[in-house]
Amino acid sequence: MNPDMVESLCRLATQFQNEDNELSMGTLLSRTGYSKAEVISEESLEEYFKLHPELVNSWLLESKNTRGTPAWYLQPTKSGSEWIVSHYPTEVKHTFPDRFKACAFYVRRFVMQLTSFR
Repeated sequence: MNPDMVESLCRLATQFQNEDNELSMGTLLSRTGYSKAEVISEESLEEYFKLHPELVNSWLLESKNTRGTPAWYLQPTKSGSEWIVSHYPTEVKHTFPDRFKACAFYVRRFVMQLTSFR
């Protein structure tokens, strides 16, 4: 996966939450140049999140602010040792050993779902 695309996708939540932003998440995604035909590598996203761990918090906030359905959500477990990515309303649940793997999985699903609406 193109490193610039990886960076753009990983930074979407931060861009969306920027106080100067007036664009929708869909518009920001379209500006990355991503298309449904492109394969999103969870491994590439995970590696980028490891280099920029602060971005995980932006995605956690994005997940908490999601009010639509169907939707994927990201959350740490109460113990903090694992992370969960789940889907509403199906309640499909995936557990991950760390925030980087969980966030990469979440972002891939988030982007795929968002592009399915276009």
